[in-house]
Amino acid sequence: MVRSPRDANPDPKPKPNPNPKPNPKQVELADQEDLLGDEHPETLNAKTAYASLLRSKAADVPQMAKAVQLFSEVLDERRVKQGPTDPTTRSAMNNLAAAKYTQGELEEAKELYREVREGREEVLGVHHPDTLATTASLGQVLRAKGENRAAAIMLRATLEGRRATLGPSAEPTVRSI
Repeated sequence: MVRSPRDANPDPKPKPNPNPKPNPKQVELADQEDLLGDEHPETLNAKTAYASLLRSKAADVPQMAKAVQLFSEVLDERRVKQGPTDPTTRSAMNNLAAAKYTQGELEEAKELYREVREGREEVLGVHHPDTLATTASLGQVLRAKGENRAAAIMLRATLEGRRATLGPSAEPTVRSI
């Protein structure tokens, strides 16, 4: 009886690549950590970039969990080094909120987005693009939680703010409709 190569190995599994190519963002992060230390602002920027890349692959649960961990570490460091009201701290909090939302951790995302929105509103104003983007994100979380009345208020505020500052035909305004 002649056996084919397939018969010899009835359960072929792909063999792991013995020399996987490292992710450039991961290499950049490791280089920054080695060169500048874990707490340096440029290291935190590299960590954010790597976490954002991992978050973009949301279907991969372990990578999403790693992204949340990295965003959380960046937020903790930014709170200590820059303080809770610094724009970079608020951006870090916004990134963590987005990752929590992607993970389905809606209550945590809601609280983070609320804090970011309140801070941005206080410093930047109600109609600043960053404030409006966070208001829209908060509205999406509220809608996902089934808090439709609160979601409608946030999403309406986003639309009205974008109309007032960007005009009715601007791309962000149109996306808000």
